[in-house]
Amino acid sequence: MSKLRKYEKQLAAIRGREMWPLTAAERARITRDATIGAAKAGRSGSTTAADRRIEETWRKAEQRLEAERAALAAKEAAEVAAKAAAKTSRKGWW
Repeated sequence: MSKLRKYEKQLAAIRGREMWPLTAAERARITRDATIGAAKAGRSGSTTAADRRIEETWRKAEQRLEAERAALAAKEAAEVAAKAAAKTSRKGWW
């Protein structure tokens, strides 16, 4: 599986709210905030703040993966361009 496809698969999982592509810190934040929200709901309190923090963690994880994927795509494009330039600079290419 290519690295770009791996990132696409991870992004799809993040958008589907699957935990496996998250870092350990992101998983811990979501678990902590879900626990806080559950405790507050059990005491008939508001879970708005915990819900907002959970959504922010998902959003940041998605942004992180998109940035990593974009950086990898740019790196691969630069490598292809460098190979093409090297090939055209050789004498007798055509």
